[in-house]
Amino acid sequence: MRFYTTLFSVLYQIFCFISLSNFYANYFKSGHKCNHLLSGAIIEGVTQTPIGKVQVNLYNENNKLLKTVFTDRTGRFDFGVVTCNEIYNIKTISRFHKNALKNIIICKEDEIKECKIELTCF
Repeated sequence: MRFYTTLFSVLYQIFCFISLSNFYANYFKSGHKCNHLLSGAIIEGVTQTPIGKVQVNLYNENNKLLKTVFTDRTGRFDFGVVTCNEIYNIKTISRFHKNALKNIIICKEDEIKECKIELTCF
């Protein structure tokens, strides 16, 4: 019985490897565009506590507004997928804190970009 369990496990791993290899071969042949996931957190600069309900705007290098999101109660924001080889600006708007600007350069390879932005009180 143990022989069949091991054989099944090996065959399953081979099948998964072949399937994954075919997926990636087709993925890159199909002209896949490089993409990044861009997210982060807004925290208070002195206390390092998260700040909720902050408006976070994403602009391209020509200062065109691409997306607006708000932080959740844990200070997290998520812009989702952004294009590679681009320069972005992240601007915050808060009623009780000074606004912040952060420049982000997205490189050539797929990855997840995590930003930490500290705000200070007025």
